[in-house]
Amino acid sequence: CISLSESIPSKLFGACTEVETFVEAFKGCNKWTGIIPRGLFANNSMATNYEGVFKNCSGLTGGELQIDTTNVTNMNSMFEGCTSLESVYMGIGVKTVGEYAFDLCFKLKNVYYSGTKTQWNAISFGESNSYITSGPTFYYNSVGDSGHAHIYETVVTTPATCTENGLGSVVCTICGFSYPTKLTPL
Repeated sequence: CISLSESIPSKLFGACTEVETFVEAFKGCNKWTGIIPRGLFANNSMATNYEGVFKNCSGLTGGELQIDTTNVTNMNSMFEGCTSLESVYMGIGVKTVGEYAFDLCFKLKNVYYSGTKTQWNAISFGESNSYITSGPTFYYNSVGDSGHAHIYETVVTTPATCTENGLGSVVCTICGFSYPTKLTPL
């Protein structure tokens, strides 16, 4: 998992329409730095199990959780141990967040949710999810009235050097929705 964020394409699993489980797909990829590519699990409405998909990806800082949760029965430990996770975008389709899904996500500061506060409050949260249920700043209706899919570009504010992380923002080119990101050293 070296420089994984630069090599994982958007919609990597988008054509996997019959796959039912993504258990521990990226577990322990602690060198994965940056964000989850947009639409990584797009078109996976048959999937039922996302247990531990990003567990212990300690360099992961944020990204969109665009998962059709119609058939999902297990999201346990999905981001457990993602100690650098700062921001997460959750679509309105998320109805249940499994046990330990955000456990040990100490740095989680921003939760962007495409639904209303009332819809957020209706989500069922399993045990040990205090890092997402209390503490972060919540942004409701983050997709806006248009309901469009975000098209992102990274805006660099402080370039990365050979030894130091850089800083930037991931910005939607349509509506301006954004969240901060770290840029990996060159």
